[in-house]
Amino acid sequence: MSTPTKLKIPAERADTFCKEIEPTGKTERYPDSKAAGLRLRVTPQGAKSWVLDYKVKTAPVPIKRKGDNYTSRTMSLGPFNHGRTAPAGALTAKQARDLAADIKAKVKRGEDPAADKRRTELERIAKEAARKRVRDVFEEWHADDISKRKDGGAEVRRMMTKDVLPIIGDLSIDEVRKLHISTINSAVKKRGSRIANVVFSLMRQLFSYAIERDYIEQNPTSGIKKSKVGSSGEIRERVLSHKEIRELFARLPESGLIGIN
Repeated sequence: MSTPTKLKIPAERADTFCKEIEPTGKTERYPDSKAAGLRLRVTPQGAKSWVLDYKVKTAPVPIKRKGDNYTSRTMSLGPFNHGRTAPAGALTAKQARDLAADIKAKVKRGEDPAADKRRTELERIAKEAARKRVRDVFEEWHADDISKRKDGGAEVRRMMTKDVLPIIGDLSIDEVRKLHISTINSAVKKRGSRIANVVFSLMRQLFSYAIERDYIEQNPTSGIKKSKVGSSGEIRERVLSHKEIRELFARLPESGLIGIN
């Protein structure tokens, strides 16, 4: 086995070959000698799985040259069934060959199994995301990012638990609207504009995290200007009156704040 990339899975005793093949330190793909396009992928760690390469027509006729109206696809079929503690969905060589034949038949009918599989997976993810509650996403965000802060994220959890989660925590993450954010902001603002700004900023970060995870496509806080939430955060000047200045200088000697010569 000095030149592993040139080896092919034999027509007979294919499972034995697949069991005995060893990792080489890089990902190898061993073509099947019986089913064209079928390959056994072996990772450097020794994980083995089946993949199928095929071409699907994307245009009725070649655009510039023969064959450029086809697109190559690589479809994962499942792990190799080594017969011991094989994972769910593991396939023997015969099962992989049968599945490859079914997929090729679909391609011949004009279908694109890899694209269909991807679309189904995206739909599943979308449905799963729609069922995710705001408090679930908060826990993920807290574990991934906030818990790494000096206080372990305790202050963020306190504020979110007090002001945000009681109102929208049980809503699906994609159900939250600008009205919900405004309602929370109005309630918090009664305790102070600065805390309203902090809570709003936390909500914006939470929904930005949800966008990164593909749970939602739009941040419900994006239509709200932070300047409208609470204070702008600008430091205002405080000018002392003449009376206050006289009182200040009168009390300075006994305050211990300055030295007396």
